Amino acid sequence: MEMLQIIIVVSIVMWYIIDRFKPLWEDWQYGKYVTIAVSAAFAFALAFGYRLDLMTALGVVPTGGTVIESGMVGGAAIEGVAAISNAAGGSAAGNSVLGTVLTALTLMGGSSAVSELITRIKTD
Repeated sequence: MEMLQIIIVVSIVMWYIIDRFKPLWEDWQYGKYVTIAVSAAFAFALAFGYRLDLMTALGVVPTGGTVIESGMVGGAAIEGVAAISNAAGGSAAGNSVLGTVLTALTLMGGSSAVSELITRIKTD
């Protein structure tokens, strides 16, 4: 599977599980914040556990290590992102801490779309 497909599947599964357990804390005074905390913990655990990197999946960062090693010459902005990504802990496979954090934040924010899909599936 491509990394982007894995990120989409992980997001769907994560929010399905959270939506299943949400009634446990939904009635609490700070239930919304519990959902945010649970999604943050879940998203960061999945992103770092499976080394999911959205920047690599979208092709923003070259997969060969540093900018010079991969032969990427065009665009100062892209080179800058790649340099920051590699400086933030990029590995030889192209995964970076910056890309993994971005992936975790994206997974956290995926609730509304996935929630709508789950609601439509439940009603049919």
